[in-house]
Amino acid sequence: MTNRLRLVAGVSVALVVFFVATTLSRSGSSDRPVWAVLPESLLSARAYGATACLSDGLVVSGGALPASGSNGLVRERLVQGTAVYSDGVWEDLSDPPLSPRMMAGAAAAESGLVLVWGGHDGTVASSNVDDFSYFADGAILDLDSGLWRVLPPAPLNPRANPRVESVGTSFLVSGGDAVPGADINRDEQAALYDVETDSWTLLPVPPPGSILVDSGGLIAFGLEATFRYDGVTDTWIQEQTYPSEVSTPEYVSANGGRVAGGAGSQVWLLDSDFTALPPAPVTSLDYLGWIGSNIVVWDYDDRAAAVYSAASRQWMRSDAPDEIETRVGSSVCATDAALLVWAGWIKRGPRRLGSDSGAVLEVRTRTVE
Repeated sequence: MTNRLRLVAGVSVALVVFFVATTLSRSGSSDRPVWAVLPESLLSARAYGATACLSDGLVVSGGALPASGSNGLVRERLVQGTAVYSDGVWEDLSDPPLSPRMMAGAAAAESGLVLVWGGHDGTVASSNVDDFSYFADGAILDLDSGLWRVLPPAPLNPRANPRVESVGTSFLVSGGDAVPGADINRDEQAALYDVETDSWTLLPVPPPGSILVDSGGLIAFGLEATFRYDGVTDTWIQEQTYPSEVSTPEYVSANGGRVAGGAGSQVWLLDSDFTALPPAPVTSLDYLGWIGSNIVVWDYDDRAAAVYSAASRQWMRSDAPDEIETRVGSSVCATDAALLVWAGWIKRGPRRLGSDSGAVLEVRTRTVE
């Protein structure tokens, strides 16, 4: 298998050909983002699968179908299956050597390695804490060989929804939902897994409520300020206090030395100061990422994406095609040239229906002078 992290020249042309002219443009403008329906995947319907974003696609593993109840328990139905979408094509992969789970964290490195860690077994409502199984194990996949190996035990508590990020030759695992019955809802522990030494390093506990990113070093976005990790003293050092007009970020994304954060429809850039952008033309943020020098956000309920052009300094909203009904738990990724939205639970009143459909929003980036 070729390295899936290599962006192939002419990928936009390949997408148009493969989708057999299913492009659903909302405008004739050459600068307007263009939606196209994703080809049928090899995976069954699911939501909350472990999702690792590639430069031209994504890897999805595991997840669950909506909940059903029996014997006093309400439990999502876990599903197996792992696949990579790259160069406009889906390809089956073997499953990780882990127990089935949902809400695991995942990330991909430029080396072609994909790490999956944490998650839970799908119990969502029970009066007995023992009915919940949260995981503190993981595995790593080599996309070139298609082979997995189990990670050594991590010095972390079990958790679901951990944030996993590639940091040089390491992977950072932080945050996430604590085991039910814990004193706090969020687990603040963080650790680095070093691929070369196959070992973990536990970091000092970041400030409460922090979101950790790598931007020329580890930065923690706390409740009221940012902190930088100092490896010499092994401490978090406060750097910047949020201006009064900046809310505590719910989403943070780094792209090289550039960092964007957001909450509600507010988005700002962290540079020498906090630079507030015009409000994003969506109701709320469910995802924030980078496509080249442009910022992209996704809103589940609006079924819409918005792209902030660094060249024009304006937002452009693009509503998803009709095939993408209102849903939650989708695999969402910003690649080098597009936003991918796949699967999830479709919301039809109180009902939730599993989906295996998706769409890609191709963004034509322009060089910023």
